[in-house]
Order: sequence, then structure tokens, then C-alpha cells
Amino acid sequence: MTAVDLMRLLSERLEWQDDALCAQTDPEVFYPEKGGSTRDAKRVCLGCEVRAQCLQYALDHDERFGVWGGRSEVERRKLRNTTPRPPRRRSKLTADEESIILARHAEGMGRQRIADELNVSRFAVQRVIERAEQNGAAA
Repeated sequence: MTAVDLMRLLSERLEWQDDALCAQTDPEVFYPEKGGSTRDAKRVCLGCEVRAQCLQYALDHDERFGVWGGRSEVERRKLRNTTPRPPRRRSKLTADEESIILARHAEGMGRQRIADELNVSRFAVQRVIERAEQNGAAA
């Protein structure tokens, strides 16, 4: 991730958080003890104008604790389990894709990001890089 990507991510994250009602509430409300009530946190979320962004953030970042977007950990888990999964990533690559992988790797791009860019499995990317390193072709 480049510095520009990081700054964009932080600014996007902060934009909705600045408007969140939870920022004006005791954080303990959103992280009750195991078995404790989430009612107070959900009541705060109910009136929050950025509830949808908050929930999406929690789902995208696999937040496993606390109330986010008016949903508890259990409720978010159920949402994740009912959300259609993206199609399985390919593991067979073309010669052009292997060249792109090696070029991106040489630029310093991470393996997961390369896989995401090409919509292939991280394992396929790793396999190409390792094979090239064994042959002395990659940095």
C-alpha cells in the first residue's frame, strides 16, 4: 500500500466517523461484557446518519467485537454468512499474467494486492514468484 492509498483510506474512514453519534458516546456502551446487553448501543445507532457506512466498514474489515452499524457480532456474522461470496479465484495463469505478477512484485506490490488486481488466488501469485526466485529471475 502506498502512502497515497493509506491517506485516502484514512480520510475516507474519518469522513463518516466524524459524523458518527458513537464518537460522542462512551465507547464502553459499544463493547458490552460477554452476555451483556447491546440495547443502549443499538439505540444510539438507530439515530445515527452514518449507520450504513459503519456497518459496511465492520463487514469489510471483519470487525469481530462490539456493536457496529447497529449490529452485534452475532448479527454481523449472520449477515456475512448470507452474503453471496464472490466467484472462486483462478489458479491457472496465462504467460501475460505471470509477467504482470513478476513486474508488480518487482515494484514492491504485495502478493495479496497482486492477486486482487488480477482476480487470481494468492497461492497462484506466490507460486509464480517462488518459481521465478528459484530460477533467479525475480528480486
